[in-house]
Amino acid sequence: MIFHIESQQKGHFRMVGELTFNTVPEVAVKGLALFKGAGKDLRIDLREVSRTDSAGLALLIAWLRYAKKENKNLRFLNIPAQMLALAQISSLDQILPLSEKQALGGPSLTLGQAKKFISPLNS
Repeated sequence: MIFHIESQQKGHFRMVGELTFNTVPEVAVKGLALFKGAGKDLRIDLREVSRTDSAGLALLIAWLRYAKKENKNLRFLNIPAQMLALAQISSLDQILPLSEKQALGGPSLTLGQAKKFISPLNS
């Protein structure tokens, strides 16, 4: 198995493996099926995403659109560095609900706060 998404608890999901052009179509369908019965608040932990590309970022945008349409709150947790870099280069970090470091149920660190720690301009 290259990639899978699993439910941790109601509304909280964990993604594991490679989130790439090869895996996104199947993950997109499975994710939406899981989200339908998950309640209003969705949390997706990306800590175990080992590799990603622009298709992975596009999937997050599609899921964000779904959440808005269904009046659900969505937050992406533990964004992999590769995905964070893609989001920043394309300025999608301004619209995606990203948290760079956050365990499910833990204190929140928003992307804006995370930039203070990872930006080479702050050196």
